[in-house]
Amino acid sequence: MKTPMLDQYDRIKASCPDALLMYRLGDFYELFYDDATLASELLGLTLTGRGKGESRIPMCGVPVHAAEGYIGKLVIAGLRVAICEQVEDPRSVKGIVRREIVRIVTPGTAHEYLREEDGLLRIGTLEVNKAHSGAVVAAILDPLTGDCLRMEATAQEILGWFKTAGVRELIVDSRTSDQASKMIGELATALSVLVSRLPAERAVHTQDSLAQVVESRLVAYVSYTLCATPLHMKPSMSINDTPHLFISAATAHHLELLEPRRFSKRSTSLYDFLHATHTAMGKRVLRQMILYPLADSKAIEARLTVLDHMLENAVARAETAELLRGFRDLEKMCARLSSGAAGPRDLLFIAQSMRRAVRIRKIWEQIATAHAVHALLVDLPRDDAQDVRVEALLVDDPPAVERALGVIREGVDPEIDRLRRIAQDSRSYMAELEARERQRTGIRSLKVAYNRVFGYYIEVTASNRALVPEDYERKQTLAGAERYVTQELRLREAEILSAEEKLRDREEGIVRDMMGDMRQRVPEIQKTATQIGWLDAFLALAEIALRYRFSRPVLDDSIDLEIRAGRHPVVEQGLSGTYVPNDTILTENRQLAIITGPNMGGKSTYMRQVALIVILAQIGSYVPAEYARVGIVDKLFTRIGASDDVASGQSTFMVEMAETAELLTMATERSLILLDEIGRGTATYDGLSIAEAVVEYLHDQVKARTLFATHYHELTELSLRLPRVFNLSVAASTERDSLIFLHHVSEGPADRSYGIDVAKLAGVPKRVTARARVLLKERETQARQMNREQVSFFDDQALQEDRESLAILETITELPLDEWTPREALLYLFELRDRLRSARGNEKEGVGAWDASRN
Repeated sequence: MKTPMLDQYDRIKASCPDALLMYRLGDFYELFYDDATLASELLGLTLTGRGKGESRIPMCGVPVHAAEGYIGKLVIAGLRVAICEQVEDPRSVKGIVRREIVRIVTPGTAHEYLREEDGLLRIGTLEVNKAHSGAVVAAILDPLTGDCLRMEATAQEILGWFKTAGVRELIVDSRTSDQASKMIGELATALSVLVSRLPAERAVHTQDSLAQVVESRLVAYVSYTLCATPLHMKPSMSINDTPHLFISAATAHHLELLEPRRFSKRSTSLYDFLHATHTAMGKRVLRQMILYPLADSKAIEARLTVLDHMLENAVARAETAELLRGFRDLEKMCARLSSGAAGPRDLLFIAQSMRRAVRIRKIWEQIATAHAVHALLVDLPRDDAQDVRVEALLVDDPPAVERALGVIREGVDPEIDRLRRIAQDSRSYMAELEARERQRTGIRSLKVAYNRVFGYYIEVTASNRALVPEDYERKQTLAGAERYVTQELRLREAEILSAEEKLRDREEGIVRDMMGDMRQRVPEIQKTATQIGWLDAFLALAEIALRYRFSRPVLDDSIDLEIRAGRHPVVEQGLSGTYVPNDTILTENRQLAIITGPNMGGKSTYMRQVALIVILAQIGSYVPAEYARVGIVDKLFTRIGASDDVASGQSTFMVEMAETAELLTMATERSLILLDEIGRGTATYDGLSIAEAVVEYLHDQVKARTLFATHYHELTELSLRLPRVFNLSVAASTERDSLIFLHHVSEGPADRSYGIDVAKLAGVPKRVTARARVLLKERETQARQMNREQVSFFDDQALQEDRESLAILETITELPLDEWTPREALLYLFELRDRLRSARGNEKEGVGAWDASRN
């Protein structure tokens, strides 16, 4: 037979069947049935049970004070967790305490349970625009900041946007169309994320535009998971309204914009390099700038003006940085205010940060001359009177939870001070009472103690029972002791408990009023947080520009790209030596560069540096170059490096072709395309044919600015028949049979690929590289012969040439004999002799057969 507690559990669990239910029992959250079995496996908890035999119910639990970490692990595993709290004071209730779900934690809304390194948290949804074939209206919402972005684009573009933006959960409801539901399911598979359904009673039934439908769906889901009205949600903004540089998910990955590539041992992302911010809001703005560079020259110029102003005012910059170092995460605290999870400590942190914002505004108002700078200050607070009052009311280190004692500063409220003295004096009073009663009774082991069940009592051991005075009233009998109360103790206990309860009520009343006032200020606090984030991000860009000698870029509406002495900012900082800068010039007449040169020579680094310089310029930053003029780029595509997609069963070549297809269909003449070794994942002639066809299509149809690195030297001849194609090469030299990378990019094709030299540099055995040179000579000789006129093949004199002998003689001139031991040289000499004899014998047989056929 079930207990009333389990009946209550079952009712609550039925309201959220798709979530693990953490049910509050005293100081623990308990899980039962299948929830307990699953949680015990994932969290490494001991699985216990209630009852016996077949009716035994599996259960496990975690302490309330440590629950946050356990909940985070469950969410990272892709599960939802419903938190069920006691919503009544057990002391004032007869029977079972009422409990309710106060929070549903999901993979896309778990910001307070995960660490920053766990990554971005976003939820997303979409609808199909039936009025425009192929168009999809999508929205992404950040439950922490309340920011909501919308985009109308193709399904392919939406997939890339969701992937790059860090969408962790896709939302559907009863209004989601069948076509949209199918598309969301496909996206969830591609992104490996959860699809969550908003309960039917929570769905927003509106006849508004699709933009409002997707926004309302996400806001309703946040409200459902918070179990409260989310006060911190902001009106949605459309990405389509402001021109942005489109960066595909593959491009963001190849360029390591936000995260380093797999297996990287150090921070190699652009975000890590630029991360000189001091606040959580600044970090978020910096990520946003990198993800959404601008594609409007006037908007970029406005940002550069702000950066100029920061660079010109070193003192203001330093004073602001000092104030930002103590800034709290206002956006996170607004979310806590909105959900009802905020406590006194949050109130103090908000007040302290808002006062710092007032001081920051005053610093820049005195010196700001540019309109763009004033735009950053307009939403910062001017007055800190309300926040001064909050600081005056709260102690210096208030508790985090709302119902804790000791929140209000001494001297603020006389009644609180009086009640606090009564409560604080209880300990000394009890010690005094204990000493007095020992002397009066002669019982040296007598003690005065307290517990939650019986309150205060006097405990006497059983052996001293005869010495107990008549005014002692027995309260409890133990195995070796008796517990008593006296009239004096009873009166004093009532006074103490009454004082504590009154103190708690009075402090809670003051905190509740402050909390209400602060909730009314959520929009103001959010605006402050946003502006502080932008100021912090600009300060970081200024710091980076000064530290690494960046220059101010020039942006225009041409389709040119001119970079003088450009550098890869991340690679440069990781080098122990000097970085070799390089120029890049792409114009209407020099549209597509074929880049050749040795592996490890720097082709990929050169192309990445061009992309990063463009991105930095279009986010409004200074750039790592002596001079840069950037014709606004609308879309950026890269295909650099191999990347299998094992999870979806795609080979390197398949991924390469899919990404190539994406850029060929989406790029325009205003785009920038960076391709590295297209076609290498298949047979040589297949790969060469594909690479040549791609170059022709980019030249003739797309006409985008393109850097095309390749080892197919045949492609360098395309410059002879395609007018806007030209050749670049990465220089290298060989000295004493050693390869030296010069990392300098110059006009013209490379003279050779240096593949065997790189193999030797990598430690391939010398006999292997020597043999490779022989084979290379043979193939080069064969290639030259195949290029002659057909009649030369029947020339008797040509047939008499000892091709193998000539190849061996040429190889001998390149052997590193000074590096070999006498034994190695002798063994190789014997090998050459045997091959020479064999070749001569075979050639004679071949000539004889030919002569016989002619006769």
